[in-house]
Amino acid sequence: MKRKLKIGSKTMNVLITLSVHLQKDSSEAAVDIGPESSSTPLTVNPRTAHILYRSDYTKEYTETIKNSSMSYTPQKTLTSLRQLVSGFDNPSTFFYARASHEEFEADQLMPATIFTICDLPHNQGYGSAANVSGRLASRFLQALAVSVINQLPIDFSSVLDDFSNVKLMKGSQSSTSLAWKNLSAFVDSLAINLNEERLPSPGVLAKKVNFSTVAVDACQTLTLANRQIKKDVHSRLQNLYCKRIYHKQSP
Repeated sequence: MKRKLKIGSKTMNVLITLSVHLQKDSSEAAVDIGPESSSTPLTVNPRTAHILYRSDYTKEYTETIKNSSMSYTPQKTLTSLRQLVSGFDNPSTFFYARASHEEFEADQLMPATIFTICDLPHNQGYGSAANVSGRLASRFLQALAVSVINQLPIDFSSVLDDFSNVKLMKGSQSSTSLAWKNLSAFVDSLAINLNEERLPSPGVLAKKVNFSTVAVDACQTLTLANRQIKKDVHSRLQNLYCKRIYHKQSP
């Protein structure tokens, strides 16, 4: 009996938006899957590779869109946002493009992005402390995203206070780091625009302030974080499936 892992998808992409051609004569060509995994032509056989969907979930999805105009979107949460490092003044940056199995709907079991890296535990194997520039940069990006998603006024007060406290604590050390210089320049630009008589909308603010600079800094903290998340997911999969298989096969 073949061992199979069934993925119970609750949402799916109706339109295929990306394809890649793997050269059979090249062992170096690879497709990256996340930050730490990749597949080569030697490990992917199109004739035997399959994605398995649970029939009841597929039926539920079909019933959901039967009488609609194909406008189904994932739930509006920060974890469902796509990850981009530019174009924060474009609404497409905040499209909802992620979905997960209910067993993995937790910050430590979903791929971290520039919008969510700040929500992970610090100093627990996720690669960064609470006061590093990348995590603070992520909080600025998250505040912008929350404003867009919930259509609320922008509120950077909490992260601005924490930035001031961390900068004061670091003292002269902060001036020697390129990341801190970039973050400080970003905060200065942000403060100028927030002091205007009328608070700008997220889209207008994103055109005046360069959020891409801090997004690049936030990206620097993602590799180690997603490496740890990969371990967390692997452990969770073992608990969900391997142990069950072991118990079923035990005499």
